[in-house]
Order: sequence, then C-alpha cells, then structure tokens
Amino acid sequence: MNFVLPFSFATAVKSGPVQSESGDEREKLCEVWSLTDTDVLAIVKRRIINLMDKIHKSYEVVDTEVDGCDEYGSKLWVFCEDGWSGRSWDLDLAKHHDMLTKKNLMFQNGVKIGYKTYYLDPIMYRQDWYDQSSIEVNLISEEQHAAYIATGEAMSNIFDKIVSNFEKIDTSSYFNRAYHMKTKIKWLLTIVKATGISNFMDALLVAKQSEYLSSQTRCEEYTLIVRAATMLDAADKSLLQISD
Repeated sequence: MNFVLPFSFATAVKSGPVQSESGDEREKLCEVWSLTDTDVLAIVKRRIINLMDKIHKSYEVVDTEVDGCDEYGSKLWVFCEDGWSGRSWDLDLAKHHDMLTKKNLMFQNGVKIGYKTYYLDPIMYRQDWYDQSSIEVNLISEEQHAAYIATGEAMSNIFDKIVSNFEKIDTSSYFNRAYHMKTKIKWLLTIVKATGISNFMDALLVAKQSEYLSSQTRCEEYTLIVRAATMLDAADKSLLQISD
C-alpha cells in the first residue's frame, strides 16, 4: 500500500499584512461563496496568527511563588493567565507543547470558514509559526486530506509496534525514567504523523526539530525510536520507506 501524498496543486500566499476578521470580511463570511482564493488564504493565515497570539496570551505569567532554593537561588512556581502552573523552567516547554498540539489539530480538522472547511497542506508543518513572516499558506483538496488522515491511521498501528519494541530495548531502565521516556517517544511519533512526510526517517528529523527547535543534535528519544524501528518486519519497514 502506497501512502505518498500528491500535493502538486496547492495554492500559496506569501506573508504580508493581514487584516483581522471584522467589518466587511465578516459580511463576506456570511456569503462564503463570494470569497476569492486570495480572501480564503488571507483568512486562514489570520486564523494561524490568532492561534499563536492566543497561546502567547495564555502563558503570560500573572503570579509567582518562591518554592525552595537550589545552588542558583530561589526556585519559582509560576501561574499563567489561562491556568497553567508549574516550575518556571518548564514554562517554555509547556507552551511549546500546547502550540504543537493545537497545530496538529488544525492540520487534522482543517479551518472552517462559513460552511466550508479548508485543509492545510502538511508541507506547512515545516514552517516556523512563531515567526509570522515565515507563514506561507498552502491548501490541499478534501481527497488529499483524506489520504493524509489515512496515512496517519496506518502509521499509528506501526508506531504502536515501535513503542513495544522500545520497551524491549529499555529493560534496564528504572520504571520512572522508562515511563517518561515512553511518553516522550509517543509524543515524538505523534508529531511524525502530523508532518505528512511519507519517508519515516525524514519525518522523524522534522519532528525532532519541531520538538526541540534544533537540527544539530540527536535527542535520546530519536536514537531509541531509530533502534526500535529497525526491529520492525519487512512489510512495516517498506510502508515507512525504511531501508535495511
């Protein structure tokens, strides 16, 4: 079974000034059939920017509390606008994970404008949504999106096997560490599916970079996933385009 996705006819719009959805634009949404392709692309970009703005707002620190000390001084427990609380050094990671989760949902569910849903080309997953100037909107058809979802479902079954293989590899770990590593591996594999890249190793590199914002080093999860993937049978490796 071949899950390579054809994204040849996606339409793009370069970054630039984007107006908010108000006034005349809201009237257009009531008559969605009157929207031009340029209107749709601009609205989708505004939705992405609004999503990022909302996430930034959600993780604004509204209160702090001293919670012990270490060799560097006081340790802070922080409280954020929309309810998240935790150690100050965990804030950026929590915010980033929330962004990736919401980004994944947008690729999975599409963007609804009026009565019509538009679907993002997974190539957009490789964009840095923290930088508004780098956002270039590409859309795919409903049929292409269905193929994208089907690919993710097929990968889920194989990824369950990768997690199982990891558990066989990691028998020497303490339970607590093994549990957290398993959670991290599942998270990274979730990102792999969202990228829409058919070659597993290429997708894993993009997922790792999305998670850690770096392509220079290989994280431990990456190494363990690669080891576990080599234990798959020939049919699964073929589907993921992994060569022996």
